Amino acid sequence: MMKEKVSGGILNVKKLGETLVLRGKKALKEKEGMNYALWLLAGFLSSGASFGTMHPFGIALCSAFTFTNLNIVIAFGAALGYTFFLSGDGLCYMGAVLVMVSLGVMTAKESRHRSILPFASAIAVGFTSGLIRLSESLANWGIASAEMVLTALLTYCFMGLESEDNTRKTVARTAFYITFIMFFSRMHLFTYISLARCLIIFAIFIYMYAGGAQGSVMTAISFGMVLDISRGDIFYSGIYGISAVVMSLMKVSGKYQIALIYTIISAVAAFVCGDMLTGLSALLESMTTTLIFVTLPQSVLERTASLFCAASASPKPQKMTKSDNIKDRLSAFSNAIDHVYETIERVGTMGNGKTDENISAVFDKAADTACRKCPIAGNCWDKDYMTTYGVMNDITATLRKKGFITNTDMPYHFAARCLNINKLIGAINQEYSLYIRRKTRENEENGRRKLVARQYAGMQRAIVSLSESAAGTEYYPDYEKRVNSVLVCYDKKARATVYASNGRMCVEIAGLDKTTEADLHQISDSIALCLGREFYKAEKINMSKNTLWRMREKEKFSVSVNVGIREKKGEEICGDCYMYFVTDDGRAVIMLSDGMGSGEEAHLAANSALSLIARFVKAGCSMEESVQAILPVLSMNVDKTGFATLDLLEINMFSGESKLLKYGASPTYIKRHGKVQKFTSSAFPPGLEESTESVNKPSCFRLNEGNIVVMGTDGVLEEGDINQLESLIKAEDDPNTLATGLIDKASHTKDRINDDMTVLIATMKKIR
Repeated sequence: MMKEKVSGGILNVKKLGETLVLRGKKALKEKEGMNYALWLLAGFLSSGASFGTMHPFGIALCSAFTFTNLNIVIAFGAALGYTFFLSGDGLCYMGAVLVMVSLGVMTAKESRHRSILPFASAIAVGFTSGLIRLSESLANWGIASAEMVLTALLTYCFMGLESEDNTRKTVARTAFYITFIMFFSRMHLFTYISLARCLIIFAIFIYMYAGGAQGSVMTAISFGMVLDISRGDIFYSGIYGISAVVMSLMKVSGKYQIALIYTIISAVAAFVCGDMLTGLSALLESMTTTLIFVTLPQSVLERTASLFCAASASPKPQKMTKSDNIKDRLSAFSNAIDHVYETIERVGTMGNGKTDENISAVFDKAADTACRKCPIAGNCWDKDYMTTYGVMNDITATLRKKGFITNTDMPYHFAARCLNINKLIGAINQEYSLYIRRKTRENEENGRRKLVARQYAGMQRAIVSLSESAAGTEYYPDYEKRVNSVLVCYDKKARATVYASNGRMCVEIAGLDKTTEADLHQISDSIALCLGREFYKAEKINMSKNTLWRMREKEKFSVSVNVGIREKKGEEICGDCYMYFVTDDGRAVIMLSDGMGSGEEAHLAANSALSLIARFVKAGCSMEESVQAILPVLSMNVDKTGFATLDLLEINMFSGESKLLKYGASPTYIKRHGKVQKFTSSAFPPGLEESTESVNKPSCFRLNEGNIVVMGTDGVLEEGDINQLESLIKAEDDPNTLATGLIDKASHTKDRINDDMTVLIATMKKIR
C-alpha cells in the first residue's frame, strides 16, 4: 500500500513537471515568456526600492496583480528580491507576499473584488512587518502605520496599470516609475551624480516633450517630493518645480531647447537655493541627462513618451473639415424632414377640428328626410322639441349598442303620435350607418397620418444620430506628428492622417512607394509602438490618383456568443431569430426576436424586424434611433405578420459600456462580480399598443472581462423558480453547458413543451 502511494506521488510529481514544461514551451512559443520575464524582473527590482527603512513597493506591486494571471510571477520575483536585498530582514515582507498570493489562489472567481486589494495589502504588511517593528519598540508605531498607508496607496496606483482610463493609467505608470527611482536612490556615479535624480530629469524632459507644460510641472513637483521625503527636507521639489514652471511659461518646444533651457534654469535654482556642492551636483546631473536625451533617436523618444505618459498623449481634438461638411448637410436634411413631420401633424389637427361631428347630427338629418312634409312636424321639432330630443337621447344608447333601432325601441307615447314612424326609423338607421362610416374613415386617415408622421419622426432622429456620428470624428495633429516622424525613417514622401471615430483610432497612410509597401508590416508595428495601441492589418484602399493604406485600431474586448435552440415539436424551423455582428465603429450588437406563433412565418416576422434594425445600426445610427426609425413599419405590418418581440443588446468594444433595449422580451440576466442581475421589459412588442410610439429607455451598465449576459425567448428565463434559475446561472461558467441546461430546464415545464426556445449566452473577453 505504501509503495502504491509513493509510486502515485512520483507519478503526480512527474505529471506536474511535464505540465510545467509544456506550459513553459507554450508561453515561449506564444511570445509570452518575455512578458513574464519582464514582470518577474519588475517584482524583483521593486522589492529593492525603499523609503529609508520602509520597503512597501514589492508587496504593493504583488498585491495589485493578486487576481490576475501574473500573480505568481510577480510574487516570485518580489520574494527573490526581498531575500536578495534584505536577507533576513526580508522574511516579514515575504510573509506579506505569501498572504497576497494565497488570497489570489484561494478566492473564488465570483467573490473577487479588486477594491479590497489596497486594504488587504495594508493588513498583510501590518501583521508581518508592522508587528515585528512594534515588537522591537513601541516607538515604531509611526513607521509601521506609514508603511501600511504607503502600501495601500501604491497598490491602488499600480492597479491602474490594467485600467482603460488614460488618466489613471498615467498615474499608475508614474508610480511604477517612482519605484525604480527609489531603487536607484542610493546609487551614484562619480560621487556627485545620482542615478535617481537623472531618471527624474529624464521624466520631466519626456513630459515636456510629449505631455505639455501641465504634465511636466506636476511630474517635476511630485518626483521632487519623493526625493525630499526620503531626505527629510524640502529642496528638490522646489528646484524641479521652478524649472518646469519657467519652461512652461516660456512655451519651450523641441528636445534641444528643452534640454538646454532646463539645464540652465535648474543649475541657477540649485546654486541659489543650496550650497556650491549641491548646485554642482544638479548641474552635472542635468548635463548627463541632457546628453542622453538629445542623442536618443526620434523614434525611441516617441515610443518612450507613448509608454510613459498615456494621458499626456491625448491632444485637444479638432474637427475635420470634411466631417463638418457632412454634418451640416445631414443637419439640413434633418431639419427638412422635421418640417415635413410638423406639417403633417398640423394638417391632421386642423382636419380633426373640421370633421368632428356629434351624433345629434344623425337625428337632425333623419328629421329633414322623414319629417319635412309631415303636417305635425312643427309640434314635434319646434313647440315640443324638448320631448322629441329626450326620446332621441333615450334611443342613443340602443343605437350605439346595436347599430340600428326598430319600432320596439321607440317609446310608446312617441310612436303613437308620429305619422311617419317607420320612415323616421329607416332614416335614423341610414344616417347612423353613414355617420359610422365617416367616423371609421376619419379614424383610418388619422391613423395613417400618425403612422406617416411617426415614420418621418423616426427618420429625422436617425439622421440626427448619423449627423452626431459624423461630428464625432476627431483629428489628432499631435498623433499625426508622431506617426509622420516614424514614416520618415521608411519613406520620406509618405504622410499619415490620424483620426478617431466613436473611440476607434484610424491611421491612413498615403504616398508610400511600391518598394516601401513590402515593409508595411514593419511600418505598422512601428506605428503601433509609437501610439501605444494595437491595430488590425493595414487595408489597401484604391483611390483615383493614389493608393491609401488604412489601419484600424483593435477593440479592447471581444464577445463570444453561444446559442441554444429547440424548435417546436413538428416544426423544421424555429420561430425565433437572432443576429450578432460588430459594427465598423466598434460596437457589438446582439439581437433576439420571438415571432408570434411558431415555424417559418414566425421566423420571417422576427427576421424582418431584426434586419431592418441592423441596416440602421450598421449605417452608424444608435440602437435607440434605429428602433425609432422602424417602429412605425412594424406597427403597420402587425395585422399581417403578427407582432415580434425585440431584445437588443449593444456593447462598446473599447469601454464595455452597454445598453439593453427590450420590447415584450423575456428577462435578461447578467452575471458580474459573482452576482446575477435581472432586467425585465417595460414595453409591449411593436404594434401591440400605442405605448410603443416612443422608444423605451434602455438599461445602461458596464461589462468587463468574464461577465456573462443571458438572453432568451418564450419564457425560457421566466418560468419556474426564479431563485433556482439564478443559482443555475451563477454556478455555471461554461456557456455551452449553461445554454443546454436552461433549455432542458424550460423543456420540462408543462406550458413550454410545445413552443420554440432560444437562449443566447454572450461572454465578454479581453483581447490581450
